Amino acid sequence: MSLSILIFGFITLTKILAVWVDRGTLYYQKNNPEVKIVSRYIDLGAGGGGTEPGDYKIVLKRPITPFFKLETSVDTNAIDKSDWIKEGYK
Repeated sequence: MSLSILIFGFITLTKILAVWVDRGTLYYQKNNPEVKIVSRYIDLGAGGGGTEPGDYKIVLKRPITPFFKLETSVDTNAIDKSDWIKEGYK
């Protein structure tokens, strides 16, 4: 019984402490280079992460203030490529 509680607690704590980490910049906007399309993955620390297809997302990052950024999911096939400069991974 106590082993199952310990395992459940570890899994729950790992999920709570998970963070999204930028993998790399795919595109940035010509008019405003601060607006970027990035690839991100979920980092679970010791619990892993970044290894499954569901761990990755493509998001559009728009800075509102230096401390607040608006992030939304985006489909790179649907964007107007003339407004964006392809960066690729570094």
